[in-house]
Amino acid sequence: MASLRKDFLILDPSDQLSIVQQIIKELKHDSTAKHSKATSDHEEHVVQHKKRANTDDYELMDDEKPKSIVGYINRCKDDGKRASAINTRDITNLQEKFKHKIYFLYENKCKLEHKVDFGELLLKMKG
Repeated sequence: MASLRKDFLILDPSDQLSIVQQIIKELKHDSTAKHSKATSDHEEHVVQHKKRANTDDYELMDDEKPKSIVGYINRCKDDGKRASAINTRDITNLQEKFKHKIYFLYENKCKLEHKVDFGELLLKMKG
């Protein structure tokens, strides 16, 4: 099959879910580390205000269910859309932007670790 190493691993749905959960955990850790650097009450207040005002990724991580993100990834692949091919300027919904961010990180992680899901196998056969 095109561009697959001989030692590639096929992911089942539970593997996909684990990878998405791991990515979210890493993002949450990165976001928490950024927000915990405030040294005064005033700085902490500013950080909290920015989090609420921007509805940043950290808040979306608590709202978005990993299974719905896996579903988003699978739907994109079923439609023949890789993360890099999706124009993010067309995405106006914050939850969809967050799902796309996870999809992008998921694709990169799978590529680096030589892992493919069923949708990826189909994309590789088409293309």
